[in-house]
Amino acid sequence: MDTVGRRIDLVVSLVSVLLVSALTAFGEPERRVYIGYVYPAGGQQGTTFEVKLGGEYIYGTTAAIVSGSGVTAEVIDSRDPSVGKDPDNKKKKKKNQAVIDEIVTVKITVLPHAVPGDREIRLLTPDGPSNPLMLQIGQLPEIREIEPNDKHIKACELPDLPVVVNGQILSGSDVDMFKFVARQGQHLVMEVAARHLVPYLADAVPGWFQPTLTLYDAQNREVAFVDDYRFNPDPVMFYDVPTNGEYRLAIRDSISRGRADFVYRIRIGELPFITSIFPLGAQRGNQPFAVKLTGRNLPDNTTLVNVNRDVPCVTPVSVIREGLISTPVQFAVGNLPEVMEDDTATGKGDGQLLVLPVVVNGRISVQGESDFYHFKGKKGERVSLEVHARRLGSPLDSCVVISNAHGDRLCENDDVKDRAEGLLTHQPDSELVCDLPEDGAYTVRLFDSQGKGGAEYAYRLSVGAPVPDFALRATPSSLGVLKGGSLLLTVHAIRRCGFTGEIRLVLDSDSAPGCIVDGAVIPGGTNKVCVTISAPENASQDVFCPRLRGTAVIDGKTISRPVVPSDDMMQAFIYQHLVPANDCLMTVGSTSTPFRIMPEPLSKGYLELQVGKEVSFKVKVARQPGFDSSIKLQLEDQPKGITLRKAGIPADKDSALVTVRTESSVAAGLQGNLILTGIMWLEKKDAESTNAVIAQPVVSVTTNSESVALTNIVIKIKKEKVTALLPAVPFRVVEKTGSEHAKPERERGKRK
Repeated sequence: MDTVGRRIDLVVSLVSVLLVSALTAFGEPERRVYIGYVYPAGGQQGTTFEVKLGGEYIYGTTAAIVSGSGVTAEVIDSRDPSVGKDPDNKKKKKKNQAVIDEIVTVKITVLPHAVPGDREIRLLTPDGPSNPLMLQIGQLPEIREIEPNDKHIKACELPDLPVVVNGQILSGSDVDMFKFVARQGQHLVMEVAARHLVPYLADAVPGWFQPTLTLYDAQNREVAFVDDYRFNPDPVMFYDVPTNGEYRLAIRDSISRGRADFVYRIRIGELPFITSIFPLGAQRGNQPFAVKLTGRNLPDNTTLVNVNRDVPCVTPVSVIREGLISTPVQFAVGNLPEVMEDDTATGKGDGQLLVLPVVVNGRISVQGESDFYHFKGKKGERVSLEVHARRLGSPLDSCVVISNAHGDRLCENDDVKDRAEGLLTHQPDSELVCDLPEDGAYTVRLFDSQGKGGAEYAYRLSVGAPVPDFALRATPSSLGVLKGGSLLLTVHAIRRCGFTGEIRLVLDSDSAPGCIVDGAVIPGGTNKVCVTISAPENASQDVFCPRLRGTAVIDGKTISRPVVPSDDMMQAFIYQHLVPANDCLMTVGSTSTPFRIMPEPLSKGYLELQVGKEVSFKVKVARQPGFDSSIKLQLEDQPKGITLRKAGIPADKDSALVTVRTESSVAAGLQGNLILTGIMWLEKKDAESTNAVIAQPVVSVTTNSESVALTNIVIKIKKEKVTALLPAVPFRVVEKTGSEHAKPERERGKRK
């Protein structure tokens, strides 16, 4: 019988392999609806045009949404072209498909009064909304490249300037060329938007499309070339036309790459363009503030900026010339007193005297220059210095040094990363906090670490006592949920100047009616928390823009900061960035969640976990018809040392106890949220996925004149994974034994 035994093992192994394969196929993570590019990535006011969006899992898109007013979007085609074709060919295509090879066509209608500038477009699908991507609304006529246009004789002819050119670099050797007529004396600006449209590419180095511009004259001689614009990968070319004639502009990737998401827009013409402003900011006030301008084709060398109390701390500044709006630059608005740099106080001994707290507006005007300031301090006093330059568009790479009256260096800093600045990959602004060792005078030296300088190398230097504060980011910016279901949101706290306190999160109820946030506390000393937003069971199918705020008590005062919707984006396979979005968008599906698991309320509002102990809490499940299988609970983003010991709901039960163990290595005082997912496996009942049944003998073996037949072995290879997220369960780890605290409020009341 050994032979029979080996054959049985073989069949069992085959069954096991098929079953595991089925579970793997149906147990994949939730599909991410993703768009990788929009082409063309914009259009003119008062026009209607079609765009193609390339992405993943976007077939079947039902609608498209563009942020802001005055722009509407209509889905023209979101069909999967492989549907209805030979299934073998379809499987082969799916196996080898690129990440963003699905295409959806959308018609965009822009009203004449729509405000020009950057918008965001998202697709709405049965699996939820996509990520946002840039769509620009402009004032100029627009054209699209016509391939082939990679040689001088094949260059696309442009209409009269100004104009916007749209194109894609689709292969490694692709070069796009455009020819236009220019007149002597014109001050042309050729501004590229590429990385601005798709800020980060996860699977490319350096992590974005890196375009270059080359300009040729009528004799095909190169007359201008640009790569970056200062620290920005998107180039800007300024060209004063010397003679009338025909010119050709070529765009290519600097390292000879090409792909569908290498989308670009080029604005060409005598366009107003601000290269720098001074100062970079001002103190809040009732009167508009006059700012000096430098640039090309500007209507004036100054402009007025609104700095009243309703203006955000960073506001865009632009100008209008002959009806055309310039690309905006950033201007800071603050509450501290402000002074201007005294250009006459240039030497170390003659450094400008500062009365703290203060913001100094200055610039490193020439290469190798240092600006000196001095202030009086007392022993034990803490002084904070912070430079805002690159974050406001200045090319300055600052470095600051604090010295005592004897010239001894006490503190210095070159770069400090600000996680709130998700679009800056090099963050050279300086920041430091110094404890003064004695009473006396102290000197601050500020300079460019690379020895550069110029009129555009402006800065804002804040000097004073540290002001604890925080900023908040939430990812992702696109959320999809079923009626009665919950979704996960990660809120990041960016703490400033030593603030370590607790931050409480509040949802604006008008922004998402009926929705509830659970676990809405960022514990003191932590930098992020996972919270859940739950939709009501009777929610109408709709689209919401939920708004969250965070509040904290700092020095006895309640401070409130908005939670900025963002996306956690990867650059070049490794680097992560929190990239802000215009809005957080949440869709509620037309159907209810298959099953809903709710933890019973806890007496203290949180689960009290004891070090080295197990604690249980009760959950209840409400099932939709047909979802009657058992449910397994698993812990997501599991805190180190905290595990589930008992976490399952039998098929015939509507409640269960969940047991959590806290290892002895976990420190008392740890706080956070337990994020649990319920998992149910269902056998597929539809005809397409009927379970395979082998009804004939699989093995027939004759041993010692005995025939053994193995028949009717059922191989279940079609299982469907159904998941549901539970509302977050807040927890705190304590030393004391207090099992009473883990009991649900209802049970405690009965016992009393």
